[in-house]
Amino acid sequence: MTAALLAVGMLCLAILLWVFFLAVMLLKVHKAELSGWVLWLAYLTLLVGWTLDALVQFTFAVLLFLELPQELTVSGRVKRLTAGKGSRLALSRRWAERVALVFRDRLLKPFDASGGHD
Repeated sequence: MTAALLAVGMLCLAILLWVFFLAVMLLKVHKAELSGWVLWLAYLTLLVGWTLDALVQFTFAVLLFLELPQELTVSGRVKRLTAGKGSRLALSRRWAERVALVFRDRLLKPFDASGGHD
């Protein structure tokens, strides 16, 4: 029961991270229009999103990619793996690269208008 609850919790964190990613990408598109307290809320959203990113990177992503992190963020890991620079320490380098490609192509790239996840 405890392992299942932990797995559900990590999955929820990963989904929450993606929701924050979507929010930050939208804020990035409209950054010139942000001012005052709305700008502060945007910075708070970015800070919470970055904290979630680091938390997921060192927990759920370790299990998902079957490798220890070399970066602080999941996006950094995905970028490295999709460039074919998998870790020698990875249990399955090919698996990690395939998962990273799916993440990039399905979850990140379509929502990043700046092209930062190409």
